[in-house]
Amino acid sequence: MSETHDQQPRRESRPGLGTAVAAALFLGLLAGMRYEWWEYPSPEDTLLDFTTVWLAILGLIATGIVWAVRLSKYWTRHRTLTWASTLAPLLVLVTVAAFELIDLPVHRDFDRAHDQMEELAQTMLRDGNSRVASTEIAGVQFSVIYVGEDNCVYFVDGKRSDVISRHGWMYTAQCAPDENTLRSLDSPADNWLAYEQGS
Repeated sequence: MSETHDQQPRRESRPGLGTAVAAALFLGLLAGMRYEWWEYPSPEDTLLDFTTVWLAILGLIATGIVWAVRLSKYWTRHRTLTWASTLAPLLVLVTVAAFELIDLPVHRDFDRAHDQMEELAQTMLRDGNSRVASTEIAGVQFSVIYVGEDNCVYFVDGKRSDVISRHGWMYTAQCAPDENTLRSLDSPADNWLAYEQGS
C-alpha cells in the first residue's frame, strides 16, 4: 500500500529585490567614480578607472535584462506586479537625478580656488614669470602652472591628470586658445576654460 504525500507548492520569489540590490551596487560604483569617493594608488592606473566604469555599465545592463525577464514571467503567471518590482528602476531614476543635481568635485575645486588662481595668473602675466612648479591653491593641488606660447595661463590639475591626458583650467583674459589642441572645453567663469589635453 503506497502513501501519497501532498506536495507543498514551491513559494515563488517576487522579482525586484535581488535586481535592486545588484543595481544599487553598480550605481554605487558609478557614483564613486563620478564623485571621487576613492583614489587609485597612482595616476598611471587609468585602466582601473576605465574598467570600473565599464564594469558598472555592463553590470547595470545585465541587471536590467534579468529584471525585465523575471518581471515578464511573473506578469505572465499572475497578471499583477509587486512593489518590489519598482525598486530597481526607481533607484536608477533617483541616481540619474542626483547626478544632474549634485555638483561635481572638480567644479567645487574651481569655485573654491578661482579667485586666488586668477590673482596668480595676472601676476605671472604681469611679471613675466612663465612657470610655477607643483603648488597648492585653496586646497587644490596643481602639478604645474605655466604660461603657454599662446599666452594663456595653464593650471594643470595634479589630482585628475595622468600620463595619457592633462586636465585643468586656463586663464584666457590675454589669449586666444587653439581649440584644435584641446578637448572637453567648458567655461566655468569669465576668462576661464576648463580643458582636457592629450599629453
